[in-house]
Amino acid sequence: MSVRTITLTVNGETSTLEVPVGMTLHQLLSEGLHHHEVKSGCYIGECGLGTIRLNGRPVNSCLVFAVEADGAAIETSAAETPEPGRLSDLQQAFVDFGAVQCGFCTPGMLVSARALLARTPKPTRAEIVEALAGNYCRCTGYEPIVNAVEAVANGTYVPKPAPPAPYVGGEANRLDGPAKVTGAATFAHDVVVPGMLIGRLLVSPHAKARIKRIDVSKAKAMPGVKAVLTGEDVPWKLGLYMEDKDILARGIVHHQGEAVAAVAAETWLQAKLATLAIEVEYEPLEPVLDVHEAMKDGAPQVHPGLAEYSWMKGVFFPQPGHNVAHHQKIRKGDTAKGMAEADRVFEFRFTNPPVQHVPMETHTAIVTARPDGEVEIVTSAQSPFTVRHLFCHTFGLPLHKVRVRVPYVGGGFGGKAGIHLEPLVYCLSKAAGGRPVKLAATREEEFNTLPSRQGLESIVRTGVTKDGRITALEATYLWDAGAFADYGVNVGRAAAYSGAGPYAIPHCKVDSKVVYTNKIHGTAYRGFGHLEVLWGIERNMDLVARALGMDPYEFRRKNLLRVGETPITGEPF
Repeated sequence: MSVRTITLTVNGETSTLEVPVGMTLHQLLSEGLHHHEVKSGCYIGECGLGTIRLNGRPVNSCLVFAVEADGAAIETSAAETPEPGRLSDLQQAFVDFGAVQCGFCTPGMLVSARALLARTPKPTRAEIVEALAGNYCRCTGYEPIVNAVEAVANGTYVPKPAPPAPYVGGEANRLDGPAKVTGAATFAHDVVVPGMLIGRLLVSPHAKARIKRIDVSKAKAMPGVKAVLTGEDVPWKLGLYMEDKDILARGIVHHQGEAVAAVAAETWLQAKLATLAIEVEYEPLEPVLDVHEAMKDGAPQVHPGLAEYSWMKGVFFPQPGHNVAHHQKIRKGDTAKGMAEADRVFEFRFTNPPVQHVPMETHTAIVTARPDGEVEIVTSAQSPFTVRHLFCHTFGLPLHKVRVRVPYVGGGFGGKAGIHLEPLVYCLSKAAGGRPVKLAATREEEFNTLPSRQGLESIVRTGVTKDGRITALEATYLWDAGAFADYGVNVGRAAAYSGAGPYAIPHCKVDSKVVYTNKIHGTAYRGFGHLEVLWGIERNMDLVARALGMDPYEFRRKNLLRVGETPITGEPF
């Protein structure tokens, strides 16, 4: 690739550089010049995380080639800081108004806000909303961000004085606020290790298929490539509750987006081109894509014989001949008796679709397989001890040989719980002679390869008297686990425990089934298990009350648990 010499001024400092003509301004700033405050969550100009001011105008740096910035003046969010140890009015307002949570979007948000105030010193609230519309935030709900900008614009903002020593019920400074509003906070996405290689994935286009042939010879011969792996190179099984997941697909692909090969190379482009050179021949197989079909006798099995390698034998394993990864049962009283005592019986079905967590920072792992046998892991995980425990279990390593370090996490919401990329990146590092390898998921991989919230179908059958007293409730929760159980087992368990809501029901039967399908797998997601089933239970309460001609509020009050009564799990309330 040809190079050109350019001169540009970044935050007041002028440099003359040779850059490849295909390099984006984002790559130059974040990777070449180590301005880690210039972030990205999509690389296609949708998220706004890489917003900078180019000659005073806010632009997405990932949509501008570096050569196009020749002679330009560039400002990142670091230019917002007047001097070390002191925040600007806008930065301090972001801290005081609670406009900072994970902090991954904050630098780009501050750049857009400052650009607005520079061109429109007294914007209306609508103009503030419009100016920030291209900057995504996954944590705050935007309201505190708009409030912070509006207060600074109106001249009504007065920085809060430092609170006294923290006490219960009082205020405390947000300790990470200054690091996040100055862009100094380091995330796994930002970490660069000397000698680091870049990893990329090749994923399946099929929901279910047999891998008949993989040819990696062309990829191995390409420039900069240091390691190429397929499922045959990594024969270990992973799993939080069930050991049902291959590091790379072996023999059978279980869902569209499952990784079938991985490459580590000197640059992202070299790694990507190498994955495209890998030849895979698939034999498409019949997938199971619906939980009802999955539970039928004779349905295609997502994991035939899974119980044979479940490392928690006797605790969780699928029913033989079915795709049920876990079945949690709750029984209280006799529902047949309770239904017989009812004047009316209602049955409703409710559905919750799968939902992606969409953290602004995608899943990222950097692993070094050191020559002394120790392993260094830098990851965006929410559960570092779980990562270490499962990692050591998988590879037969003692805990003291593995160190897991989690810097700031750019959003997780449950999607970064458990273990994900770390084992594969470790295998790439070992295959590359122990050089550190970094793998950051693309936004497409975040949707297709990494987990989402499970889909759910709730079937709720309720027996009630004419005056609105619930005599019995039967609830069946069918969780679409996707291809792997992961946290889905715990989701199904949690759902069962709260499966009848906060109501005093003398006879109750709850079945929560976690069902395998050939889709992206599910995992924890903000209050997992409880939120989804309680939405169905509360809609059920509304519909039953209306059918009885009762006010839904009064219907709930009539059936609420009271002191001395027992919920469906039996403990005194």
